[in-house]
Amino acid sequence: MTDTATLRFDPRLWQLISPASPTGAFHFSQGLEQAIDNGTISSAQTASDWLAGLLRHGVARVDVPLLVRTHRAAETQNVDALRRWDELTHACRETRELRNEEVTMGLTFTQLCRSLAIDLPAGSYGYTCAFGWAAHSIGVGEEDMLGGYLWAWLENQTLVATKLIPLGHLEGQQVLARLSKMIEVAVNVGRGLKDDEIGMSLPGWIHASVAHESQYSRVFRS
Repeated sequence: MTDTATLRFDPRLWQLISPASPTGAFHFSQGLEQAIDNGTISSAQTASDWLAGLLRHGVARVDVPLLVRTHRAAETQNVDALRRWDELTHACRETRELRNEEVTMGLTFTQLCRSLAIDLPAGSYGYTCAFGWAAHSIGVGEEDMLGGYLWAWLENQTLVATKLIPLGHLEGQQVLARLSKMIEVAVNVGRGLKDDEIGMSLPGWIHASVAHESQYSRVFRS
C-alpha cells in the first residue's frame, strides 16, 4: 500500500463505510467525548495527537490484524476461524462501552449485509470481523478493505472532534488530511503482527471510555 489515494473506487466498499450506512457509527465517540470534556483534548493539535496514538497503537494492533485474518478466513469459508477471531475482538474491547459498540454495530451491519444479499455466515458477530468477511464476499481486496475501514474510522473520530471541541470545518479537514497519511503505516504494522502479538492496552483511552459511562451530560453513547 503506497498511498491512500491509490485506493480503487469501489461503490460496494464505499456503501459499507458510508456515513449513510445504518451501522450507527456516528453514535459512538470511543471515549473521545470524555477526553474533550475533561480537558485532555482542547485543540486541533491535541485531537491529532490523541487520534494518531489510537491509530498507531490501538487500531493498527487490533482491528487491522483481525480484519486481515477474517478476510482470509472468508477465502476458505472457515467459519470456525471467523468465530475465533470474533471472540478475540470482543476480548480486546476493554470496557463495557467499547464492547457494546462492537456488538451493536455488528448487529446492524449484519442486517445490512443480509438485506443486500452479502454472504455472511449465520450467527451474531461483532462489527470488525463481520466487516472483514463481508468485504471478501463482495470481492473487495484486503488492501482496499483496510484502507476503507481505517478511513471511515478516522473520518468519524474527526467529526466528533469537529463537533465537540469545537473545530471549524476547515480545521477538522486539515486534521483528517494529516492523519490519513498514517493509514499506510497502520496497515503495515497490523499486517506484520503474529497471532500472539494481537492486542494492546492504552490506559488513557480506556480510562476515558470508563469515565464516559457516567459522564453527566453527553452527546454520544460511548
